[in-house]
Amino acid sequence: MTFKVAIIGMACRFPGASDTETFWRNIRSGVDAVSDYPMRERWGQPDAFYDPAHGPAMDRTYCRRGGVVSGLTFNPMEYGIVPREVEEADAEQFVMLDLAREALAEAGVDHHSRGRAPLDTGVIIGRTLSFGPVVLRFIDRLKMLPQIETMLRTHCPSLKESELNRFSEQFLAERGAGFEHSQARNLVPGFTAARIANRLNLRGPNYILDAACASSLIALESAIQQLEQGSCDMMLAGGIHLPISHTFWSLFSSMGALSQRETITPFDQGADGLLLGEGAGLVLLKPLETALADGNRIHAVIEGVGSCSDGRAESLLAPYSYGQVKAIENAWRKTDLDPARLDYLECHGTGMPRGDEVESQSIRSFYGEHLKGRDTPMGSVKSMIGHTLGAAGIAGVIKTACALRDGVVPPSLHCERVREDLAEARFHVPGQARPWSGNGPRLAGVSAFGFGGINGHAVLSEAPQARTRGATVGGTAVGGWRPSPASRETLLALARPDVDALLDALDRGDRDPGSGPCRLVVIDPTPERVAKARRLVVRGKACQGRQDIFFSPHGVLQEGGQVAFLFPGLGDQVNPEFRALADRIGLDLSHLERDADTDLIRQSVDSVLSSYTLCRALETFGVRADAMVGHSLGEWISCVASGLIDEDTPVALTREFAGLSDRFMGRGYHLLAVWCGADDLHDRLADIDDLHIAVDNCPRHTVLCGSRSALDQAEARLQADGVLAFDLGIEAASHSPFIRESLSLIRPVVDKVTVHSPRVQLWSSSLAAPFPKTTEAVRDTLYETMARPVRFRDVIEAMYQDGVRAFVQMGNAGLTGFVNDTLAGRPGLTLDAAGRDKSPEQMLRRIAAGLFVEGRAVELEAVGFVTEAPGTDTVTPPRGVTVSLDPALVEKTRLPEPPLPAPGVAATTRPPAAESGAYAEALHRSLARFQHSQQAVLSAYSATPAQAGSAPTPDARAPEPKPEPVAAPAPEPEVLYRETLAIDHDRYPELFDHEIYKAPPGAGIAERSAVVPMTMMIELACDVIQRAVPERVVIAVDKVLSFRFVTVTEPLRLEARVYRKGEHRYSVVVGDHFSCVVDTADTWPDAPRVQAEDWTIDREVPATNPIPFERVYHDRWLFHGPKYQGLIEAPRLGERGALGRTIAAGGKGALLDGAFQMSGLWFYSFHKDNNVVLPLKIERVELFASFAELQASREPYDCRMSVDRIGDNEFVYSVELARQGRVMLRAHQFNGRRFEMKHSLQDVFRSPERRGTLCQQPAPDVFVFRFDYQTNWSRVWLTNNFLGLEEQQRVESAKTIHRRNALLMGSIVAKDAVKDWLFQRYPALETLFPRELHIEHDDKGAPRVVSPLEKHPIEVSISRKPSLAAAIVGGDTKVGIDLETIETRGDEFERMTFDAIETAFFDTKPASERPFWQTLFWTAKEAFGKYRGTGLAGAPKRISVRAVYAEGDGWTGQVAGRIFHSRQLDEDTVLTWVR
Repeated sequence: MTFKVAIIGMACRFPGASDTETFWRNIRSGVDAVSDYPMRERWGQPDAFYDPAHGPAMDRTYCRRGGVVSGLTFNPMEYGIVPREVEEADAEQFVMLDLAREALAEAGVDHHSRGRAPLDTGVIIGRTLSFGPVVLRFIDRLKMLPQIETMLRTHCPSLKESELNRFSEQFLAERGAGFEHSQARNLVPGFTAARIANRLNLRGPNYILDAACASSLIALESAIQQLEQGSCDMMLAGGIHLPISHTFWSLFSSMGALSQRETITPFDQGADGLLLGEGAGLVLLKPLETALADGNRIHAVIEGVGSCSDGRAESLLAPYSYGQVKAIENAWRKTDLDPARLDYLECHGTGMPRGDEVESQSIRSFYGEHLKGRDTPMGSVKSMIGHTLGAAGIAGVIKTACALRDGVVPPSLHCERVREDLAEARFHVPGQARPWSGNGPRLAGVSAFGFGGINGHAVLSEAPQARTRGATVGGTAVGGWRPSPASRETLLALARPDVDALLDALDRGDRDPGSGPCRLVVIDPTPERVAKARRLVVRGKACQGRQDIFFSPHGVLQEGGQVAFLFPGLGDQVNPEFRALADRIGLDLSHLERDADTDLIRQSVDSVLSSYTLCRALETFGVRADAMVGHSLGEWISCVASGLIDEDTPVALTREFAGLSDRFMGRGYHLLAVWCGADDLHDRLADIDDLHIAVDNCPRHTVLCGSRSALDQAEARLQADGVLAFDLGIEAASHSPFIRESLSLIRPVVDKVTVHSPRVQLWSSSLAAPFPKTTEAVRDTLYETMARPVRFRDVIEAMYQDGVRAFVQMGNAGLTGFVNDTLAGRPGLTLDAAGRDKSPEQMLRRIAAGLFVEGRAVELEAVGFVTEAPGTDTVTPPRGVTVSLDPALVEKTRLPEPPLPAPGVAATTRPPAAESGAYAEALHRSLARFQHSQQAVLSAYSATPAQAGSAPTPDARAPEPKPEPVAAPAPEPEVLYRETLAIDHDRYPELFDHEIYKAPPGAGIAERSAVVPMTMMIELACDVIQRAVPERVVIAVDKVLSFRFVTVTEPLRLEARVYRKGEHRYSVVVGDHFSCVVDTADTWPDAPRVQAEDWTIDREVPATNPIPFERVYHDRWLFHGPKYQGLIEAPRLGERGALGRTIAAGGKGALLDGAFQMSGLWFYSFHKDNNVVLPLKIERVELFASFAELQASREPYDCRMSVDRIGDNEFVYSVELARQGRVMLRAHQFNGRRFEMKHSLQDVFRSPERRGTLCQQPAPDVFVFRFDYQTNWSRVWLTNNFLGLEEQQRVESAKTIHRRNALLMGSIVAKDAVKDWLFQRYPALETLFPRELHIEHDDKGAPRVVSPLEKHPIEVSISRKPSLAAAIVGGDTKVGIDLETIETRGDEFERMTFDAIETAFFDTKPASERPFWQTLFWTAKEAFGKYRGTGLAGAPKRISVRAVYAEGDGWTGQVAGRIFHSRQLDEDTVLTWVR
């Protein structure tokens, strides 16, 4: 009897498939997962690298399509891996580790239980990527950087060493080639297999092999040999090629092996080459007899695997039929089966003409005589995912195993005319899945042939237990929601009659859910988060999910308020995890996806299915809508979700769009997003022809459609009025009359639509009313959707009037922002069903939580929440740090600018796009425009900093428009005058006196924070008007608007443009920073007399936050220097205003700025927190003399300020300046933006150089910093006060906000600690700026601080958590510190980390305390590793913790013989240090 092996577990990652189930579903449905390869993102290649007209070459490619794997994530803590190791190794190591665990888990193998014996399992992996991106970065450091440094030294002898060092640091940072911690240990190729054996405790052999494209089949053969020899009980075998490197692509391109048509068509008569693909797969193997005895689920049986080499063939690259036939013979020889029984053949099938020819010859040579003309299906998985090289064989094996298991003959794509030699031998390539026919057990063959003449073939059969199962082609049956225990989240949910009762429950620790309209939900209810929730309840103000807290004192749904689902239009707002979510809820989408036969159509279909899946998932949760509405073509999706039309209708409509010509979309028409209401636009732009409102989103956002010249006129006019407009870069006549002429093209499809009665109230955004009732009226509405404007604002208003109070968006495309703007100030709830930092399941749970607190009946436990209940101990699911592996797939190619003089840069223009009438290009262009038009509007609205209620921060810049070619300015409105304003410190030295942040002595201009005052911009604008119309004088300045601050870190040149607004009225626009409207006259009006009754304070009140006047400037309560210090005496303060005296201090704009300073002082005096106010706009400034005359005298002015309004984010007031009894200047409605500034920050903000700290100090020289600030302003302030220019660049270069915050926190706590240490060391020291301290790292990656006061670096150690950082100062001695969250880490972690004595210590403690003691011991080991400078070195057990006992308010003990000290911070964190 031959040796047979069972496949009992499978796992994979292939293009379009994150797991085996999705991979098989895609194959069964005939999904083409090939797409454009991201050459720019992965390799840094410019668009010109792809040149379809270019022949085979190394530096160009004529083919850009391939199979892409992306969206990979990995949780290192699940395996006891330090997260930084993920950055130091190629992604394949962690992908294969996850696959190994998944394959074992699928087979029911428990390998995580504490105390379990090691598994007698081996690992053999075929891999063909010689150098992954991370290895290449290491080579860059070893080879490229020294060569560049040598070149720069040789050719630039005058180059300073500091400049060269800076360049090298930037090179290492941009290439990700620092490798501070690893000593390259993670770059060993064999670790792809070894890491699996190490982390999963497998004791069988582990190694990798490279047999080119046959690698994974050879790995399979080797694994079977190990099982047959009895070396182990099970084997993991497979292959990986991930990612496709630039080198591999260029190799295949230069050989001409890639398809010129960019389509892989195995065994088609027109096949012209292959397409490359990425992928990875593993199977778990077990001897068949053992698997049957153990009751394992068996996917398929491997009857035999054979291999051989070609010997002396034609060449190393040419395929050779003799070798292929020999491998097939060898495989069958190991079986006891007759080849004549073969039912299906999975071929190597690359689509290369010579390869297909030779393989066809081999197939006929071996199988022809056995099959004797019987019709036999064959195929190649490469037609769907590309050629995955080292993973190609395992892809074929997994595909075939699934086919055998389910009794489905799988399809192969793009073979329209099978090769004649195969057709003659009765072989055929099925284009669609069909049931497996025939008698007896199902039998198949799988081939993989590699460069160099290595050949492999496997014979597979269906599993014995599967032989009685019927063959079906259908997908999964619809089932219920079953959240897994690992995916559940803990929450606290309380409902009480009122706020007082809810507070009482919180204070008493009462966790009974209760009932009542006042409701609170806290997800992951840590003590800190519950305390924060309590503060919200005290305020009585609703909270809709901020920091996972939901609260409503009386829900908007309590009295029958309705819930509406919102559906975004077609575009790229697709949640990439929607298919996995569909699988979880048992939703079969395969019948809807099968017609998506191009990438563009698939993207459109995906956007439909993504929203549809989210809707269905919510309904599975028990969350159902009372109403639905779609935005733009989202109307189609809402029709499907409501049941009005069939599921496949949007797919049919999408396909029809793709086949239409460009004229359908309306060539010559474009879209412009405008931050202004539609009603206002009617008044402003009514006289411009060829212009229509396409989308009315909300009161402050509209999209215009028009001809190029019409939009140019509109944009220029709007800019002159200070209205922000943004060219969407889309050529389309969406939602306008311009498309009506060609609308008839879609009518035949619409007339076939079957109409049903909707399950819920369905609204139309094109009608701003409910959908009509009759079939014909529904079809007319679907038909007219394209030509009617989107009236989203009106439909939201109508729905609100109809009783809708909660709006849930099926995605995260921005519709909720439009709703919030439309319903501003009215009770309501908006929620998104997708988010960037949470899984779909987590986001859907948050919708359930949000609706619950507003009064909806929701079963919270049914959606995957574990609810805290009275008298029960709820265990929070283990936490981990899931990281993206996608950065490890990127070949970093960017070089920093060399330290050389910058040459002149010639202006360039963008070449016009090539025209083509080809059908494919028209198809792509048509649908792409439509998709882009939907998403660009939403993206632009959500991305702009100029939304109402927002203001720029000092280092924030508005997003630049897309670099589309800009047409010549339209004749209307005419630029009356233009000039260039030069702004620099030489011309305006007073800029040194208007710096927001205090700079260290000797800081250069680039390191300072000079900002041009808005008042200076006003005066500059008035100066421009005087030069433009010298015969007139300025009497008023209206509509002053600061788009973004003018920061002067280098000489600036800004263009000022003057437009005529009316008779003697002009608009001034300065760059993209500032605009205003100026009124002029022949002379100034008479200055009005001061009205005494207005210049009084009804009731003078003492300041709640008093500031001695002599300290106002000295202590930088007002940051202004001498040229802008306008206050000369303490003002009198009232409840709603102030009276005082100011002067023109000498700086440009200083007079009006002084008046604003008095207002700021009033605000400081009555507001302790969030009292930083920076200017946004001014409604009107009236002048009764020129600015020059007003500022010529140092005579004081009387100043009056009156408060107009104060909000959470704004301070609005008006001021008057008077002299000698007459008002000389008035400023109405100054609107300032309030920024977060906690009282605890203010002393350090004003005087960062003084002794003082932002941190807690639990012990001498030990500091802890909490990053609990809610807005970007605090982060900006901290960055500019604590970090020098180079440090800021290093922090901002980090890829994620979490990484940037971590670096910032570490710098703050380390500098605060060292600064305090230096003040103790030098008692006479008075000032030391944090920016004068610099953090560097030694050759082992340990941080240290360089100070101007010390000859040698100061030893420090730093530890960070998401909102917490700690540091210890050692001076000239080594120290170590670690900070960890107390959490349940599991048996496997304990087994790997702690020795028997330590574990025995834990056993003496109550079970509830075990997580705490694990954390304390872990921090001691980590702190010692930092102290020693080697880290844990992969062996935490070797660092022993002993003699631990309580001491004061903490603990002490010995770690590896050194004394350590520990403190518990709050309830959930342990801090430990060694010195």
